[in-house]
Amino acid sequence: KREGEQIMADPAKHKSVSVPKPAWDKANYLKNKIVDGTELSISKVIESLLNKEAKKYGYKNGKI
Repeated sequence: KREGEQIMADPAKHKSVSVPKPAWDKANYLKNKIVDGTELSISKVIESLLNKEAKKYGYKNGKI
């Protein structure tokens, strides 16, 4: 890696999404509320909420 060069996320493990600004604002608001004493990244807020909803609907390790 050269100086100043950024490492890109592995496309096999990470995908990007675009959300409307109001949704981003909500995620930004929630980042201090999901885990007491910890500030999550927007990505982790979304991941946490998706995991909670997926579990509620019976999703387990890639299987329904």
